[in-house]
Amino acid sequence: MNRLEADGLPGERRSIVLASERWHPGVIGIVASRLVDSFHRPVVLIHLDGDEGKGSCRGVAGIHMVEALGGCSDLLIQFGGHKGAAGLSIRRKDVEPFIERFEAVARETMGDEPMEAELFLDAAVDFAELGMPLLESMEKMAPFGSGNPQPILATAGVEVAGRPEGVGQGAKHLKMRLRQRGEIVDTIGFGLGGLLEDPDFLKGKLDVAYHAGVNRWRGRSSVQIQIKALRPAGG
Repeated sequence: MNRLEADGLPGERRSIVLASERWHPGVIGIVASRLVDSFHRPVVLIHLDGDEGKGSCRGVAGIHMVEALGGCSDLLIQFGGHKGAAGLSIRRKDVEPFIERFEAVARETMGDEPMEAELFLDAAVDFAELGMPLLESMEKMAPFGSGNPQPILATAGVEVAGRPEGVGQGAKHLKMRLRQRGEIVDTIGFGLGGLLEDPDFLKGKLDVAYHAGVNRWRGRSSVQIQIKALRPAGG
């Protein structure tokens, strides 16, 4: 994030490509995924070691990562993967040309429309349906990952019950209880603590998208949801 800010990225660019000797190759894929979540554009992070680098690539809707890398193949030692994620090897001297080529391919493929996140929902449910039979059935689908994403549910017309609070360092995360027609559910929204600065938003009715799970504590089980997105009800 410091590099992005220092380089003025992403700005109007359709892609993010960064390289460094300091980044461990075992974590750059996870970080690339986080950057995709934050900036909604394809990301390539490259670990440099000597004259070569190895990169992890993560994509978004509207671009096939392997096909995009194919448009840069003369600058790569090798590459492979699938539509949403890929890996590559590259010579250090080719990193800067690759940055510009990949940007050109991304722009040609994705066009110039504003970059907006898309959230695909698996089902719309009421809080009254979030009982243990449903959640325990969903747990049997695990482990979740890129080939088996955790289901995203949505509930319309909820309201905040009680007082929401910021938790974690710097109150970065949002913890609150949501109510729909008398049913109350505990929630956590990672990275959503900033919503506390807009109390009017949280006073109205909301539509919420989330992962649903079971919170087990001291022999008791309860429903807890991890918020993925909020919007004014009926938005």
